Amino acid sequence: MQPRGDDTIIDQKKFVECLGKVVYVKEISPLEIDFEIMGKILLKGKMKITPGISETIEIIFKSPYGRGTIMECKNDVVVKYEGVMGNEMKRKIEECASLSLVKKVS
Repeated sequence: MQPRGDDTIIDQKKFVECLGKVVYVKEISPLEIDFEIMGKILLKGKMKITPGISETIEIIFKSPYGRGTIMECKNDVVVKYEGVMGNEMKRKIEECASLSLVKKVS
């Protein structure tokens, strides 16, 4: 995982597009989106950003179940995931988090 500075954030839509072919994406708020993606299987989920000292991004797949978090930790990004497609999905989330980093607009 690439180091991350304080001046970067993850672009939610770019992140979802990286996970698989986007079937549906809807912005619920600036910090939350609902989506459906097609990879090996159709995944329906939600992505929510919780800003703070250590920004946390939560990914929840509703159908089939899976849950992951992306957290900033000492200029590095830590990904945790459990659920459908296990280690394969964790690697994909790590890859997409790195590819989706963008500069913050001040």
